[in-house]
Amino acid sequence: MGDDPIHLAIDGTYNDCSRSRLRAWLEAMPEKIGMTPISTPFVREHKGSLMGFIFLAESHISVHFYPDHKVYIDLYSCDYFCPVTACKEVTNGLKIQVKSTPDVGKRGLEFLGG
Repeated sequence: MGDDPIHLAIDGTYNDCSRSRLRAWLEAMPEKIGMTPISTPFVREHKGSLMGFIFLAESHISVHFYPDHKVYIDLYSCDYFCPVTACKEVTNGLKIQVKSTPDVGKRGLEFLGG
Protein backbone atom coordinates (compact mmCIF):
# COMPACT_ATOMS: atom_id res chain seq x y z
CA MET A 1 0.00 0.00 0.00
CA GLY A 2 1.01 3.60 0.09
CA ASP A 3 1.19 6.24 -2.58
CA ASP A 4 2.46 4.04 -5.42
CA PRO A 5 0.57 4.15 -8.71
CA ILE A 6 -1.89 1.28 -9.14
CA HIS A 7 -2.92 -0.49 -12.35
CA LEU A 8 -5.94 -2.77 -11.99
CA ALA A 9 -6.89 -5.02 -14.90
CA ILE A 10 -10.06 -7.13 -14.67
CA ASP A 11 -11.14 -9.80 -17.15
CA GLY A 12 -14.68 -11.07 -16.90
CA THR A 13 -17.89 -12.11 -18.55
CA TYR A 14 -21.30 -10.48 -18.69
CA ASN A 15 -24.88 -11.39 -19.54
CA ASP A 16 -26.15 -7.95 -20.49
CA CYS A 17 -24.70 -4.51 -21.07
CA SER A 18 -26.08 -1.21 -22.25
CA ARG A 19 -24.77 2.20 -23.19
CA SER A 20 -26.77 3.83 -20.42
CA ARG A 21 -25.47 1.47 -17.70
CA LEU A 22 -21.88 1.91 -18.85
CA ARG A 23 -22.20 5.71 -19.05
CA ALA A 24 -23.77 5.93 -15.57
CA TRP A 25 -21.09 3.64 -14.11
CA LEU A 26 -18.26 5.67 -15.67
CA GLU A 27 -19.80 8.87 -14.27
CA ALA A 28 -20.08 7.43 -10.74
CA MET A 29 -16.95 5.27 -10.47
CA PRO A 30 -14.23 7.93 -10.05
CA GLU A 31 -15.77 9.37 -6.88
CA LYS A 32 -16.25 5.89 -5.40
CA ILE A 33 -12.51 5.24 -5.54
CA GLY A 34 -11.31 8.75 -4.75
CA MET A 35 -10.44 9.90 -8.25
CA THR A 36 -11.24 13.11 -10.12
CA PRO A 37 -12.93 13.00 -13.55
CA ILE A 38 -11.67 15.62 -16.02
CA SER A 39 -13.95 14.59 -18.88
CA THR A 40 -17.39 13.22 -19.44
CA PRO A 41 -17.59 9.51 -20.27
CA PHE A 42 -16.95 8.54 -23.87
CA VAL A 43 -19.16 5.54 -24.81
CA ARG A 44 -19.30 4.09 -28.32
CA GLU A 45 -20.29 0.96 -30.19
CA HIS A 46 -17.98 -0.52 -32.80
CA LYS A 47 -18.36 -3.80 -34.70
CA GLY A 48 -20.79 -5.17 -32.11
CA SER A 49 -18.62 -4.14 -29.15
CA LEU A 50 -19.40 -1.50 -26.54
CA MET A 51 -16.53 0.58 -25.22
CA GLY A 52 -16.29 3.29 -22.60
CA PHE A 53 -13.56 5.56 -21.34
CA ILE A 54 -13.18 8.44 -18.91
CA PHE A 55 -10.16 10.67 -18.38
CA LEU A 56 -9.19 11.26 -14.76
CA ALA A 57 -6.86 13.82 -13.24
CA GLU A 58 -4.99 10.75 -11.99
CA SER A 59 -5.18 8.82 -15.34
CA HIS A 60 -8.10 6.81 -16.79
CA ILE A 61 -10.73 4.07 -16.64
CA SER A 62 -11.57 2.02 -19.75
CA VAL A 63 -14.10 -0.74 -20.35
CA HIS A 64 -14.55 -3.03 -23.38
CA PHE A 65 -17.62 -5.28 -23.76
CA TYR A 66 -17.31 -7.76 -26.66
CA PRO A 67 -20.08 -9.70 -28.45
CA ASP A 68 -18.75 -13.03 -27.13
CA HIS A 69 -19.72 -11.83 -23.60
CA LYS A 70 -16.15 -11.07 -22.54
CA VAL A 71 -15.40 -7.81 -20.78
CA TYR A 72 -12.09 -6.14 -20.00
CA ILE A 73 -11.72 -3.28 -17.52
CA ASP A 74 -8.60 -1.21 -16.97
CA LEU A 75 -8.20 1.28 -14.10
CA TYR A 76 -4.97 3.19 -13.73
CA SER A 77 -4.10 5.93 -11.30
CA CYS A 78 -0.90 7.80 -10.57
CA ASP A 79 -2.24 7.92 -6.99
CA TYR A 80 -3.05 4.98 -4.76
CA PHE A 81 -6.60 3.58 -4.71
CA CYS A 82 -7.92 0.46 -3.00
CA PRO A 83 -8.03 -2.32 -5.62
CA VAL A 84 -10.41 -4.43 -3.48
CA THR A 85 -12.95 -1.60 -3.30
CA ALA A 86 -12.50 -0.88 -7.00
CA CYS A 87 -13.03 -4.53 -7.95
CA LYS A 88 -16.25 -4.67 -5.91
CA GLU A 89 -17.50 -1.47 -7.57
CA VAL A 90 -16.69 -2.91 -11.00
CA THR A 91 -18.43 -6.24 -10.46
CA ASN A 92 -21.49 -4.79 -8.72
CA GLY A 93 -21.88 -1.72 -10.91
CA LEU A 94 -21.37 -3.38 -14.27
CA LYS A 95 -22.98 -6.69 -13.27
CA ILE A 96 -20.03 -8.77 -14.44
CA GLN A 97 -18.52 -12.04 -13.32
CA VAL A 98 -14.76 -11.90 -12.79
CA LYS A 99 -13.09 -14.61 -14.88
CA SER A 100 -9.79 -14.80 -13.04
CA THR A 101 -7.97 -13.08 -10.21
CA PRO A 102 -7.76 -9.38 -11.10
CA ASP A 103 -4.26 -8.22 -11.98
CA VAL A 104 -3.02 -5.51 -9.64
CA GLY A 105 0.27 -4.00 -10.64
CA LYS A 106 2.53 -1.09 -10.02
CA ARG A 107 3.81 0.99 -12.89
CA GLY A 108 7.39 1.80 -13.74
CA LEU A 109 10.55 0.00 -14.73
CA GLU A 110 11.64 -0.42 -11.12
CA PHE A 111 8.71 -2.82 -10.58
CA LEU A 112 9.59 -5.11 -13.54
CA GLY A 113 12.52 -6.76 -11.79
CA GLY A 114 15.49 -8.22 -13.54
